[in-house]
Amino acid sequence: MRLVMVLSVILMVIICLSGCESDSGGIATVTRMWVVPRMTSSHVPYYLHIELRPTDSAQADKQYTVDLYEQNILRDSTKVSWNQAELNVHSEKVVRYPMSEAEGDSYLFKDVSHIFSVKVHSSAGTEGGTATTTPTPASIETWHVDDDLREYPEAHFTNIQDAVTAARLGDTIIVHDGTYIENVDVDKSLSILSKNGAEVTIVEAVNSSDRVFDVTGDFVEINGFTVRGAMGGGYIGGIYLDGAQNCTVKNNIVTNNNVGIWLRSAHHNQVESNIVRSNNSAGIMLDYSSHNVVTDNSVNMNVEGIGLNSSDDSYNTITRNDVSNNEIGISCKDHSNNNVIFLNNVANNNMLNGYAHEKANKWYSPEETMYTYNGNTFVNYVGNYWSDYTGVDINGDGIGDSPYSIGNDEDKYPLVQPFP
Repeated sequence: MRLVMVLSVILMVIICLSGCESDSGGIATVTRMWVVPRMTSSHVPYYLHIELRPTDSAQADKQYTVDLYEQNILRDSTKVSWNQAELNVHSEKVVRYPMSEAEGDSYLFKDVSHIFSVKVHSSAGTEGGTATTTPTPASIETWHVDDDLREYPEAHFTNIQDAVTAARLGDTIIVHDGTYIENVDVDKSLSILSKNGAEVTIVEAVNSSDRVFDVTGDFVEINGFTVRGAMGGGYIGGIYLDGAQNCTVKNNIVTNNNVGIWLRSAHHNQVESNIVRSNNSAGIMLDYSSHNVVTDNSVNMNVEGIGLNSSDDSYNTITRNDVSNNEIGISCKDHSNNNVIFLNNVANNNMLNGYAHEKANKWYSPEETMYTYNGNTFVNYVGNYWSDYTGVDINGDGIGDSPYSIGNDEDKYPLVQPFP
């Protein structure tokens, strides 16, 4: 479960009015701040989130700079803008800054005693005035959903989409046992978690030509659901990450969709510990997506198990997955390169266990690792287990003495036994 923590610091917000006709309220006001742990493996464990609401002085389609000061020292800057439709309803935007627990790191220091200051301006050196405030950070809300109000009679909603619509950035939605017939659009940072797991918490598409979970927001977690029924053609998947970043898809059963889990132009996400089976096309597909981790999933009885398409310079990591009884096991096509694929058990796929369009990926661990085989300890690179590998292991280190061919590429260190 994602731990979303309110940052209990003294926040002095300095709103700069550059480019404004008056100083009545500044360009934006700070409405909330909170810290979210990063879900994928990284040396940056946290992100500080600051929510900005535009005032009437903000101008449409204008790029504003948001400078963040820590202890009166400029630490980071980012950009923010609003279009006219967003300004009409004073729509909040969230800016994010990486944060570390190590003092002296190049990132913000996660310390409750530190004072943070925010400056919003149109360009450096052209400030029209300042205003200060010290807002109290809003608490993170937990919303409950129960389809029949039996398991949790005090639930706020009976369907997930209503909870998503009501929730604010960083909130948690707990979904109780039941079958939810709906398509859920998630456009903000939320944790959507089942109470008792995927076996008893089912989300089925009411419109089979639409995605069950359509995720466009960053920092979203989808955890513990059976996801089914998105059977239409085109870009239709059970769980679809559309340009989303830093999301986690975990502990789900994804079945009977066109594509099970689909990442498109999505980066720095974690797909972990899911059962992905009996989907009409791919089980897990990555299109134009980079720096994702796909690990510990069971992927079987799909047309294609795990597919990487057009993921140029993508640096995805595919590891510790069981990929079996599909038509094709793992494939890299259309200039998918610089991916690392190792310690997967790829077995008994009907047409091909593996396919690579070109020799551009690493089908073994990025570095030598220590492992035990038949009671003996070895240090070497480790590849994947392929059920149709016919090579020998003369020195008994558990790694085949000849490469395993994968279309136009090869696994130089194939395992001779499945990885436990």
